[in-house]
Amino acid sequence: MEEQTWFEMQDVRRRFYSRAVWIPLRAAKQNKNAVKYGFLGYKEGFFGVGTVAIPLDNKVESEFIDWQELGINHNHCGVWQDDRYQPAAMYKPWRHDFTGEHLVLDQMGGGAESHEWHLNQDLAITLGLKREGDNWLRPEDGYPIVVRLARDEDGDPTLLEIRASYLRDYLCARKMVLRITSYRQRDEVTETSSHIDWENGEKKDENGTDRWEGRVQEIHEGGMPYGEEIAVFDAGRTDVDPEEDVPEFDFPTDENIKTDRWTKKHSGRKLFRVSGELW
Repeated sequence: MEEQTWFEMQDVRRRFYSRAVWIPLRAAKQNKNAVKYGFLGYKEGFFGVGTVAIPLDNKVESEFIDWQELGINHNHCGVWQDDRYQPAAMYKPWRHDFTGEHLVLDQMGGGAESHEWHLNQDLAITLGLKREGDNWLRPEDGYPIVVRLARDEDGDPTLLEIRASYLRDYLCARKMVLRITSYRQRDEVTETSSHIDWENGEKKDENGTDRWEGRVQEIHEGGMPYGEEIAVFDAGRTDVDPEEDVPEFDFPTDENIKTDRWTKKHSGRKLFRVSGELW
């Protein structure tokens, strides 16, 4: 069972990307044990990052960009918008006229295919990078790894990061800044919540651009809210012959519709879901 400090993420909040050796350009990383959600011992952590390069002249204007504007829910594709074509690498915020550029492009897979992350072509060529597997090397400097991509056990991309020194040189040459948005979640199902002292099971904290929320929820084993019930509504037709290949439906009336409703109360022993979220 994790201590309260694990959910409060002070270890993460003390770190600054401006001092990091590696800078994430995109992340969608999940760490999860084998226990099913809603059952004792379940534990999960998630880390997501979205980024965009913004012209230095628009640095102040771009400070509004948050996780909803630039999270990993947005994949990249060329679109026709505002009477012009917008290339896949272009970032156009809804509320302002300036544009930015994605340094990583997320290409959606077709059907059961995985997503694929592409390093911005201008970034790769300008820095003189050579791709070998999921690493991008710079031959001119003795083949150091400048960009690296990590994948999960299914082969899906989870983290693409670049050495800060090379990124700074590139952004400086283009007179741009990197805007980073991130989201973290830490989640656990426990038998007791006595180790958490948040008042009424909730706590919130905002510090500059950080927003953190923690909560304790009572649940039944299996994950449903403790002590609550659900209402079930059922509606069906009485005038349809199930033996017909293509049954015809007349307009519904009180005579050819049947309805039923009932409530179902959740059951199972009482457990606690403890979670912390950081934007």
